[in-house]
Amino acid sequence: MARYHHISSLADEEILLSKIIDLESKIRKQKESQRLEKNIQTEKYTNIFEPITKSVESLKKPEPVEVVDDLIELPTDVKPNILEPSDPVEPNLYQKALQMIPRRSRDDGVFGLDSLRRQVSGRPYWVEGNLLLVNNEDGTLSEIQINDLEVWLILLSQNPRKFVDLSDSAVKRYREIADELNLVPHVQFTNKNFKNRVKYKLLKPHHEGTGFLFSTKKPSSMTVVKPSDKEGLMRALLQAVAELRAGNESIRNLVVPLAQEAERKNILPKGLLSPEELTWVYA
Repeated sequence: MARYHHISSLADEEILLSKIIDLESKIRKQKESQRLEKNIQTEKYTNIFEPITKSVESLKKPEPVEVVDDLIELPTDVKPNILEPSDPVEPNLYQKALQMIPRRSRDDGVFGLDSLRRQVSGRPYWVEGNLLLVNNEDGTLSEIQINDLEVWLILLSQNPRKFVDLSDSAVKRYREIADELNLVPHVQFTNKNFKNRVKYKLLKPHHEGTGFLFSTKKPSSMTVVKPSDKEGLMRALLQAVAELRAGNESIRNLVVPLAQEAERKNILPKGLLSPEELTWVYA
């Protein structure tokens, strides 16, 4: 409970100040006494534990290292093991062909390999050693071994005759690869000027002569633009069916995927196409 002192004169104020000063002095002396007592106690404990502390410190010191002055002499016929630089990796045939063809003269992926975008006829490809791998649109993977530099030059250049004298064996192998990747069926619906291509002349005798183009495999992976809306899809399908029935057999490989998409969306008219019209064109 607080105590109040009534000050009625200057004498009372002096007495009160004297009491305050005396109290503050006692508090300082008490704190100083406590500090000294604490220091004495700390020093006491330090003296008690000093032997133990020194023992622990001595255990932490590293063992002295023994210096051996004697050197062991190696036999004179022993050669030091010096690492020689490894031989440079021999570039594969694909890389060699790329080095031989200027960038402006390389193929754009229509009838060969687009090395800039790593595509062939719109499909991604990559090379492992001399193995060409192409990821087809139907999820399959084409693996083609090419052990002929001339064939790589044909695949990677727009005009192969600028870089190599075309041998019959190389042209034959190129035609086989073009069939394996369905290059001509892929391009006939996406590029109207494909017959003016330099490399198409290499494929022309192999693909023309019957009035329409052939393929050695089911051309399910060819590029077909399918309209997303139902009306656009039906227009494209009916137009393709009209061309097919007018005698253009090459359009059948366009009719089939459009009809399949219309059937998936439940808009394919019943009886529009015969079973024969819903089959692919084979070689």
